[in-house]
This record gives sequence, structure tokens and C-alpha cells, in this order.
Amino acid sequence: MEEYKKWINQAKEDLKTAEILHENGRYYASVFFCHQSVEKGLKALLIKGRKDPGKTHSLSDLLEIIETDLGVQIPNNVKKAVNQIIPHYTLSTYPDVSDSLPAQIYDAETSERILRSCKEVLEWLDQNLQWKVRRGWRIWFRK
Repeated sequence: MEEYKKWINQAKEDLKTAEILHENGRYYASVFFCHQSVEKGLKALLIKGRKDPGKTHSLSDLLEIIETDLGVQIPNNVKKAVNQIIPHYTLSTYPDVSDSLPAQIYDAETSERILRSCKEVLEWLDQNLQWKVRRGWRIWFRK
């Protein structure tokens, strides 16, 4: 299996995990897995484009690399969805980031909103992971 496929497949598995956690009221963990899913999905796109994503967890850094190094124009709705997820990496993980425990600050509505954003990003990634390289030119296309 090609390397990028491993990354996008794991991103999809993380989304499934986020959905299960949401259904079981573990909202903070669902949000955390949404971040993990999007991070791995963005890294899959970079790997497909023969760019090492490095060890960053920063979704904004990954977006920038995709745009500058791969020349992919990311739609505003996808950027907005990613930006909704970004603050939750630390909020859903570390008790010293907010005034409360991550397990206590998340509710079903927030978790559902982040899940929708995650799905929107993964759908765009799925479409844009299908590209060919011909004579050094990258040709992007959608399903």
C-alpha cells in the first residue's frame, strides 16, 4: 500500500473513532480524534505530493505547506473548517489550557460541530488525493 494511502486510511479510522466517542458522550475525546483525523489527512496530501510533512501537529502549518509547496488552492470553506478545529488540539488534551478539565468543557453541540468540520475537510481531501504527475506537472482533479 502506498504511504499516503496509509495516512488517509488512518485519518478515516480516527474519524470513525471520533464518531463512536461522540455517540458515547466522550465529547472531549471525540474532538481530539477529529484533530488527529484532519492532521493525518493533510499529511496524506503532502506525502502524495512527495513532501515530507514533518512531525508538526499544527494544522495551520500543514495548510500553508500544502498551498505554498504543492501549489494547491484550499477553498475558503475547508480553511474555515480547519480553523474551527485548530484550538481544540490543546483544549481537548491539557487541563492547564482552560479553567476546567477537558472532559468537563465539551458538550454534544460542540462535538457535533467539530465532527461536521472534520468530515468536510476529509471529503475535500478525498477528492484532492486523486491526482497525477505528468512530466513534472501536477494535475489536480475531482471525482
